This record gives sequence, structure tokens and C-alpha cells, in this order.
Amino acid sequence: MSHRGRFCPKMKAILLFEVALLASVCIASGKTTRKFEIVRGGKARCVIVIGEEATALEQHSAEEFARYVYAMTGARIPILNFTRWRSSPMDAVVIGRVDTNELLGMLVDKGALDAQWAKRQKGFSSDGFLIQSASYGGKKFLVLCGAVDHATLYAVYELLERFGRIGFFRDGEFIPKRKDFAIEEVEIIEVPFFEYRIFGGQWIYWEMHSWDEEEWRREIDWYAKKRINVHTYFFGPAGWNVELVEIPMWRELGCKVREPTQRQRLALEVSKRLNRYARMLGVRSLVPTSNGYLPPAYRDEFLKAHPNVRLLRIRRGNKVAIHVHPADDMFVELNRLRVRTWTDAFGETGVYYLPDPYSEWRAGRTPKEQSEIITAFAQRLRELTRMFRPQAWCMITWAFNDRKYWTRERVRQLLDAIPEEVPLLLLDLKSEQDPCYEYYDYWFGRRWAFVALVTMGMHGFPMGDVNKLLARTHEVLLDRPHRAKNLCGFGIICEHRDYSPLYLELAFKIAWNPNRINLEDFLLDFAQRRYGERGARIMMPALRILIRTVYGPHSGAVLGNGFRVVCQNCPLYFWGLGESYPVPLDEHTEQFVKRRAYFIPQLQNALRIALRAEKVCRGNSLYKRDLVDIARCYLHAVFNNHVIELLKAFKTGD
Repeated sequence: MSHRGRFCPKMKAILLFEVALLASVCIASGKTTRKFEIVRGGKARCVIVIGEEATALEQHSAEEFARYVYAMTGARIPILNFTRWRSSPMDAVVIGRVDTNELLGMLVDKGALDAQWAKRQKGFSSDGFLIQSASYGGKKFLVLCGAVDHATLYAVYELLERFGRIGFFRDGEFIPKRKDFAIEEVEIIEVPFFEYRIFGGQWIYWEMHSWDEEEWRREIDWYAKKRINVHTYFFGPAGWNVELVEIPMWRELGCKVREPTQRQRLALEVSKRLNRYARMLGVRSLVPTSNGYLPPAYRDEFLKAHPNVRLLRIRRGNKVAIHVHPADDMFVELNRLRVRTWTDAFGETGVYYLPDPYSEWRAGRTPKEQSEIITAFAQRLRELTRMFRPQAWCMITWAFNDRKYWTRERVRQLLDAIPEEVPLLLLDLKSEQDPCYEYYDYWFGRRWAFVALVTMGMHGFPMGDVNKLLARTHEVLLDRPHRAKNLCGFGIICEHRDYSPLYLELAFKIAWNPNRINLEDFLLDFAQRRYGERGARIMMPALRILIRTVYGPHSGAVLGNGFRVVCQNCPLYFWGLGESYPVPLDEHTEQFVKRRAYFIPQLQNALRIALRAEKVCRGNSLYKRDLVDIARCYLHAVFNNHVIELLKAFKTGD
């Protein structure tokens, strides 16, 4: 079945469901004006009801609802199954699906819930969910129902965020304290705009090497709270340890391997548990494949065992990378073994990472040799896509930024080798800065995802042009009925990810539904969930300044010149003064420092404003972190400006 020139079936379902959403009433139904009381005066006014045979994730969803309500109010909400609830006089929060929760089925049968929605959700395969008030037999109900299992968890987090005003952030959570928690009658139908919502990056920069299992679980929980459903690597202490995971593979290829230590075996077991947990929450990691690279740890042993294998040596400066040539059958065998090794270790996820065509390296010394390599690589991609049958084959397009090597013709040759029926998904990296999709004719009709790149190169400071992100997104959406018709995903890739919370939060909101984003409303919502309502009133002017400065037009990561990287929000000493890469003290660097001179008074003012919130936000770790980051950005701007002035004085002999 071809994906060219049309929407995929799931996207059609999503669009049809959104049409239904426009016709639905997302406010009180009008039957009664009474609120659904969850807590009054610090005492529980309802119970949570799950099915007799609730799934593990429905049980988890109920526990999460109860846990956060307790954290807000101090009230403990009992969790009952349907049988126990029948003898209870209390109203109920109903968590589950029609086919897993008997109470939900009863409400549909009695006409207390929209039976048509219930019928639709049985056959609806997206991540949509329903939050709806209902009443029957003198009792009130608040229904949290997902189209699929993990979507029920999405409903729980949406209610806590929207009505409880809880802030779920990667660098912490804000939980407002209250004695009462009640919700007006409501009917909310949410459905994702994008089928694939992607997050990832390079684990080497993420400071996760020392995490214990509980810290990893919090990480995965955060993914579910942001409704991310695709991640770029496996979770856990062994998830990033390629050499450890692939011991069975290299042993089978005839290499001598070091047997894992007891500590490493424990790391593997922890990682297996974590990845099972992630799949339960609807987060799928990309199963890695191979572009033929032979790691130094196994290369000599491999070549002894396979002396006749054809090799490909690729140079970049003084570095040499040795690969199995794609024309050799061993290329396919490496991929077969690698997929089996990773799925045996961590389970099947249904999303695979198609081999990267030598990202940041140029394979072949002559045009003829380059063409032969690309032709062979394309043929192997065709074989691999027939060998495995995942739900999606993902390819990151980073390699194609080298447009002198990857011409339109070469990229098209590569993509045309992959059969149209293959569920290919191209992850267009740094779409918001320099969109490859425009240069490569919207990927010649193949499915693709808009993926932003932020905090590149260990950039540990707030950054990301939010207006550019919104503008690029809306621009491509306007073209979606035409050239961008196969856009079906949105994501963000980070190298550091804990220093730009505002940019990340905006990206995740866009990934769920870009058509509802208004920047001013988003800022207010962000501030209230991060600092509380009183703190937000003080911090909003400071956030508006950040939008004009560190989250503004002079806040990018890549400024061209090939792969030259200039992290504009960094102090120059971060990279080392006078270094030739990546920030030489040349005219290019001088110009971007000058363009940012207006940062100095603006950030000084933002810092003054933020300090006024100290009493209101005392004890709020998120506020403290943001205060420090504003101060750091101000000092960086001052420092960089002085460095350029000193350099100018030195050159003129002043």
C-alpha cells in the first residue's frame, strides 16, 4: 500500500475525529450545575473505580491520580474495583475503557455517557482520550477513558495539569497546595494531531550514567506526561552501553568477548524492567540497526574470523572509520544479528532505526566510487525493509545536511530503493533552523517528521527561538494539504535537555496539537504551572523578556559554515578562548556578540523582576533554577561583550 500522495489511515482517523471534536461541546453539558467534588476541606469526596480485571496500566493510572491528589490536598482517595464500589455511597472517578471497566460499560448502557463516542473509541487506534462528567442513579461520575491503554494515563495527567494546575517538567514538578479540589461539569475529547511524537538525543551528554532504577522510572513517567511515544534509544544503565548489549552478537560472529560482570548483568536486568515499563506507558524506543561500522573493540577479532569480507574505509581529517562495505553480504548479516540482539535484550517495540548512511562522513574518494557505495547501500536498505516488518522504519536525516555530497539526486536514489509499501519515517532534524524538507522536495512523497534541534553540543544554557519554531511549524502546516501532505510526526532532539524548559514545553504542546498554540496564552499557562498563580503574575514580564532574548531571534545553535557550531547563548570561555573550533575569535563570532549587546539591559531587568518573586516562590526549586539561569545568561552577555572589546583594543594597540 503506497504512502505517496495521501494520508496514512491513522492520520485519516485523527482528522475525522478532530472534525467530531469541533462539533462537540467542550464545556458543561447543561444537565446540572453541580460540581464534581474530589476533595473538600482536605477530605475525600469520591472514590476511584477500576475494572474487576483492570490492566496493569489502568491500576497505575488510578494510583497516579490518587498520589497527586494526595500531594495537593492531603486527602487519600480509595481505589475500588467495580464490585466493591456497588456498595459504596460515594461518587466515582471512573478510570479505564469500555471493555475493561464494568462501571464505564454500565454508564454507556444506561445512556449516561455518549454511546457513539464509546463505539468510536473501540475501533479508534490513536492515542485519543475522553474526560467527561456523568450522572446516574443519584451519583456523579468523572470518566477518564482512553482509546488505547496508555491514553487513559494521558487523561489522568491532562486532568491534573488542566484543573489541578500541576506542572510536569523534566527538571522538577510544581504541585500547588489546596484543601478543595472540584471540577465543573466537563466534556473534553483530546486526540493527537501527529501520529509520532518523538524525543531523544545523545545520552552521552545527559548525565544519566549514575541514575538508579527509580530515577530512570521518573524519566519514563515524564515521557508519558508529555505524551511522547517514540524515543531514540533504550532506557536504563545498559540501554546506552552498546558494547555490553552486543556481547552475544560479536560472540556469534567469532570474536572473543569479555563476559559481563555481575554488576553488568544486574544493569541488563534493570534495563529490561525499565523498557517493559516504558512500553506499558506507550513509549517505544528505536531498535538500532547497523551501517556496517566495526567498533575497535571487536574489529581485529572480526577480521580474523572473516578475512574475505569487503571493507569500506572512510576518512574525516585524521580519523578513519572502518565499515563492512554495503555490497558485501555480511552487511545484511550484521543487521540481522543486531536487531535480534537488541530485541532479545529489551523486547520488540515496532519502531526500527534504518541504517544511517555515514552521518558527518563522506564515503568514497571519487564520484564513481561514491555512486557505487550509495547504490549498494540503497540495495541493502531494500533487503532490510523486506527482512523485518516493524510499524515504522525511522531514518534521521542529519547526514543529508552535507548537501554537496548528498545531492537531491543521491537522496532520491536512496529513497527510491525503499519500496513504497515500507512504512518509512524520515526524521528531518533541525527543521526549525534549516529545513531539509524544502531542499529535498518534501522527501519526494515519503512520510516524515518535523524534528527540532536544541541545546546542541553540550549547550547547558537556555536557548531556542520560540517564535521561529512556531512560524516554521505553522508555515509547513499551511502546506500540509499539498507538498507537506505526508507530514505525520513532530519531535525534538537535545544534547543537553535540562536548560531550556520553556522551549521544550512548547515543543511538546505543538507535538500534541499545533493548532491550539497562542504564545501569550502558552506563557501564562507555563508560568502558572511552574510558579503558581501568584508567582506567575510577577514572573510573566520576565518571561516576555526571555522570549525577546535567550528564547528569541539570536538564540540558535547552528550558524552555517558547514558543520561549524556557534552556541550563541554560551559564554566564550565555555569553549576556550581562541580555539579554532567551534568558536574561533573571528569576525563571525564578533558579529553575533555585537548583535546580542541588547541582551545586557534586557536580562538585567528580567533578573530584577524575577528577584521580586522570591517571597512568593520560596521553596520552589523550579523558580530557583530559573533565577540562576537568568543570572547566568546576563553574566554571559556581559562577559562576551567585554571579551570582544578587549580583543578590539588589543588589535589596535589601545
